[in-house]
Amino acid sequence: MSHEGVALPERFRYPQDAREQLERAKAYVRRVLGTDPVGLWPSEGSVSDEALALAADCGFTWAASDNGVLGRTLDQTPGVDVTYQAYLWQQQSRQIKLLFRDHFLSDVIGFEYSRMDATAAADHFLSRIRENSQGRESLVPIILDGENAWEWYAAHGRPFLRELYRRIADDPNLEALTVSEALARHEARPLSRVFPGSWINANFDIWIGAEEDNRAWELLLAARRAYEEHAASAPEAARALAYEEILIAEGSDWCWWYGPEHHSDNQAEFDQLYRDHVANVYRALKLPVPEALSHPIQRAHEGETHTPPLHALEITLDGEITSAFEWMGAGYYRPDLRSGAMHGGAPPAREMYYGTGGGQLYVRIESPGAGVRFALEFESGPVPTRIALGRTLEMAAVLAGSRFRVIAESDGLPPTTLPAQGWIEIHEPLPLVVTS
Repeated sequence: MSHEGVALPERFRYPQDAREQLERAKAYVRRVLGTDPVGLWPSEGSVSDEALALAADCGFTWAASDNGVLGRTLDQTPGVDVTYQAYLWQQQSRQIKLLFRDHFLSDVIGFEYSRMDATAAADHFLSRIRENSQGRESLVPIILDGENAWEWYAAHGRPFLRELYRRIADDPNLEALTVSEALARHEARPLSRVFPGSWINANFDIWIGAEEDNRAWELLLAARRAYEEHAASAPEAARALAYEEILIAEGSDWCWWYGPEHHSDNQAEFDQLYRDHVANVYRALKLPVPEALSHPIQRAHEGETHTPPLHALEITLDGEITSAFEWMGAGYYRPDLRSGAMHGGAPPAREMYYGTGGGQLYVRIESPGAGVRFALEFESGPVPTRIALGRTLEMAAVLAGSRFRVIAESDGLPPTTLPAQGWIEIHEPLPLVVTS
């Protein structure tokens, strides 16, 4: 869902491609598992009336999203009373059943329980469900977006899952069901529309609106139009290859990495791969590749950039980036990288990542070289508290509502603060762990 005042690219509208993506997904599952899928978790839980209509046409009987989308659809806070039930979306002659996941419980499995003992985690999870349900029969939708969570658990989550399902099996008031089984037992509440959005803030800001995102869509639109104009005269094999490249470039992961929200050491490679796939549309059709595709979409960003965290973090404190997903969703700060940011010298840090998870505050600083000293400064009282980095330490809890920033010092230069303007708020009581 776009917001007022957000610059958007020219509209990319090819519902036939979306239908083809769904049909190919069904064919793949049929080929691998020997049966047709009946349910759909769209990319990042992204739904709209148009997408649901296509899913229904393709034979899917249910789809799922996040209860943040449900809250926007119903224009109310998505409490357990509305989350813990099934819905039936209907428009014209189409219909499809819907579930909206419990955002909190799904995310604590994804981001928090790997830090806990398996028994304690299972106990917390089921206690929360009992508390929410208050003795009523409830359908509790739990959906993890992707497989990333389990690599952070002991034994890849097996102890937690065994303990969780053992407790469910032993409790006559609990039952683990597939979505189809649950929907068969519960009457669905009618919905005449759904708010368009994903599980991330119930909108599509990750994929559109930023300058880089919009440029990626514009280049893809030009290639799609070239295909539409020239495919009919191309050999069948070339036409099929060009269309395959279009479908690949339409994937949701590309614009995940464009724009200010997410950052990776491999973003240059993602950028190159995306432009290669778009360029391959032209190559397959024996058309000149536009000059624009030889230039990076990602820009050398100027000025200060600061985006807040999206969700809790799962960090291994070893001084290494142990996974490409480890800092995904972290708050991100990049200082002004233009010449003169440090009075004519290089800035003290290229990037800063931060966030909370498992009751801890995490800060990661990427520095361009030696000779810079960093400290954390907390404004939790009348006098700020400063902690020098350079060793791992633990200290008393940081008070909720306090603020922090990073102080960078280099010989012969005045101290620099990250972020340059203001402080970063801490919204929960935390112990502090610092790693250099």
